[in-house]
Amino acid sequence: MSGVFFEKMFNSLYKEDLNLLFGSDSKIIVDSCFLSSNVNRWSISVNLIPTDIDMSMEVYPDGLVVLIEEAWKFTGKDRNIILTTSIKN
Repeated sequence: MSGVFFEKMFNSLYKEDLNLLFGSDSKIIVDSCFLSSNVNRWSISVNLIPTDIDMSMEVYPDGLVVLIEEAWKFTGKDRNIILTTSIKN
């Protein structure tokens, strides 16, 4: 699974949710996305680029985690994910 594919899919499918939770034109950037053979799960590292920091702090990281876990279902991958999130300004 390509991190670029997941990033583009997420940013287009969840554009309205990202705008509502983190400000207009917010997006994510996937730093890495790979299958970890040690734990047999996908490891995803994501940076959130919010446009409204104050609004973002009220729902970060839980809101972002919920959206990413929901989006993961669209990939067709049956393994769970290990998610690392951060905010970049």
